[in-house]
Amino acid sequence: MEVVFLCLQYFLYGIFLNSLYVCKAWPCPHPVNCYVSRPTEKNVFIVFMLAVSAVSLVLSVLELQHLAWRHCCRQLLCAGNKPKPEEPSLIRQLSISPPPPSTPPQTSASAF
Repeated sequence: MEVVFLCLQYFLYGIFLNSLYVCKAWPCPHPVNCYVSRPTEKNVFIVFMLAVSAVSLVLSVLELQHLAWRHCCRQLLCAGNKPKPEEPSLIRQLSISPPPPSTPPQTSASAF
């Protein structure tokens, strides 16, 4: 998504705005000069937005690389530490199972 917005902003505005555009489109019968107000401020803002978007893109790629690397390292570490068949697994040791059914207490016949 970051790449899409970065490309759209670049193709829509470019990097710098011109202070003068000549309009030759309909309904103007002849070329008309169109001036952009405060082009320097708009140029600074566009460059700032492109820079922030590029930094955000780089940080996103670095985060994805870090997560993928950590996932791969975890898989490699877990592959080397598989439990032996005679050892109970950690999951079996940590599972909570209900207690075994208790036998009812023996009552003597003389108590009744």
